[in-house]
This record gives sequence, C-alpha cells and structure tokens, in this order.
Amino acid sequence: MAYILFTINFCISWCVLFAVLMIPLAHFQVSWTMGATITTIVSVVSIIFFSTSGAKFLRAHFPHRPLSKQEAAFLNPILEEVFERAKLKKRPKVFMQDELSPNASVVGDAIIITTGLLRIANRNEVAAVIAHECGHIANKDLTFVTANYAASRIGDITLTAGLVILTIVSLNGRIPLIYLPFFMIACVLKAIQWILSGIVRLASRIYCRNREYGADSFAASIGYREATISYFEKINEMYPEKRNSIFSTHPTMTRRIEALSN
Repeated sequence: MAYILFTINFCISWCVLFAVLMIPLAHFQVSWTMGATITTIVSVVSIIFFSTSGAKFLRAHFPHRPLSKQEAAFLNPILEEVFERAKLKKRPKVFMQDELSPNASVVGDAIIITTGLLRIANRNEVAAVIAHECGHIANKDLTFVTANYAASRIGDITLTAGLVILTIVSLNGRIPLIYLPFFMIACVLKAIQWILSGIVRLASRIYCRNREYGADSFAASIGYREATISYFEKINEMYPEKRNSIFSTHPTMTRRIEALSN
C-alpha cells in the first residue's frame, strides 16, 4: 500500500508541476520533452530535500518544543539506554509536546513525546514507548510516510507558484489568462490526487496496524517486553478500548498484549 500511495502522489504531483512549469517555459518556446526533463529533475531533487534535510518541515505540522531541564534530567539517561540497545545508525532528535494524552511518535527525523506520557508512565514504561518508536525507525516504517509527504508537498507548492505566475503573466487581469488551461489542469490533477490518496490511505490502515506489531516486537527484542505489556495494560485501564474498525491505525491493546505474550 505504501508503494501505491507513493506512486500516486509522485505521478500526480509530477503532472501538477509539469503543468505549472510549462506556463513560463512555453513563453520561451521550450519543448515538451525539455519541460518533462526539467520537471523530473525538480521533482526528484525536491523529494530528496523534503525526505532528508527537509524533515523539519514535516515537524512543523506538529506542536513541539525542546525538553525542559527537568524533562532532560529524567529522559536523557533513558534515551541513552534505549538508543544504545536499539543500535540505530542515526539517533533521532527528541522533542516534547504539551499534550495530556500519553503518546510518542516519530515525525521526520525526530521523536516527539507528550507530557502526558511522562505523567502516567514509570521509567521502564517510558523507555518501552521510546523503544517502540525506535522500532519504527529501525524497520523503516516512516520512510514512505516522509516520501509521500514530500511528493504531496511538491503539488501544494507548485499550485501556489502557478497562481503567482498566472497573476504576473496576466498583469492582475489586465490581459487575458492565455495560460489558464494549464492551471485548471493542475487543479483537477490535485483534486484527483486527494481522492485517490484518501482511498489508498484507508486501505493502508491494515499495513499500519501490522507495522505496530513489528515495532512492539522490536521493543521486546531489546529488553522491554514486560515494560511494554505493563504500559499497554495501564493504557487499557485508563482508556477502555473499543473494537477495532477499518479506520484504526493501531491494533487494540488486548491484541498487542497477546502478541507480546506469545
């Protein structure tokens, strides 16, 4: 599912970018072939940027802040222990989110931990949750999430750029919008991307649930099996779970506990 979603995002974003780039390029009588080549180069470079050094743009969608002195004093020894056991090639940055719900997640090149997690979990349970997130990194679960973000982001940026270019070319409406069809096509393609991506994301929920089992297994493999089970039991008591639905991105706590216990 991840491959399908990425292919859809990349292909449609490429078409959106091509339609917008041809607005100024056609003015200079650039061939369609050359325009397609330029579009491909810009697309690949943009995806590489947003997937690597552009990871901070992905974090921008999530409220986060640096650790306070008190939080750092508590978390740094835990982080050192978990990262050492996880043996990650590159250690992620760690930020806090002022949120009452206990949670942690990998966003771009960082792990974001909520204050709610530190409020209800003991030391070993916090370590288990961080180990779980390290499992996502080690298993490369977030690779396609970041790449899909990059591919989708290209389309958003190019649509905005296209509107600016059209405004300049038309001199704020004083001359006919002779390039308007290009922009209309780009908007239609973006709408198609939104619809198809929604369908694929729904199907990819199953993929996401399987990835959670993999991250749980990773945490257990580096010594946090009991702490992970303890944390799941605590969460299950605090937030009684409902039956899984097709919209769930995570398996139920009961099923995750069973999987770790077997």
